[in-house]
Amino acid sequence: MKDFVKPFNGNPNDDVIKWLKSIVHYFDIAQISGDKETLYFQYAPAFLKEYAYKWWADQKHYIFSSSMFKQAVITQFAEKNEYLIAQQFDQRKQQINEPVIKYYCDVIDLCKKYDSDMTDKQKIRKLTNGLKLSL
Repeated sequence: MKDFVKPFNGNPNDDVIKWLKSIVHYFDIAQISGDKETLYFQYAPAFLKEYAYKWWADQKHYIFSSSMFKQAVITQFAEKNEYLIAQQFDQRKQQINEPVIKYYCDVIDLCKKYDSDMTDKQKIRKLTNGLKLSL
């Protein structure tokens, strides 16, 4: 499990949503007996490091379920990334040797983070504006 789920440090550039999804994904595919939500709540805090662990040490007495944990960690760490996400969204362009599929996946991921209600037309505009002129 330690190789599959990366630690979450709570730094501004850490993606808490992606980290939470990696834990949920692990328990979806793992052959571990027991209630997944209970296991999730028991093991997820073990992957908190640095600032995130300090936050957890202060908050663990007030969080009693996996749903409370998810909401609390998102509230604490996701909102601080909004400025960084906006910056990344505005600056994202396809790099010189970057495959189109990687660029596409990254931009779609950024679109979801930047504005979950973004229309397909807006996503296409963002994708095409950042493509290299020569493919």
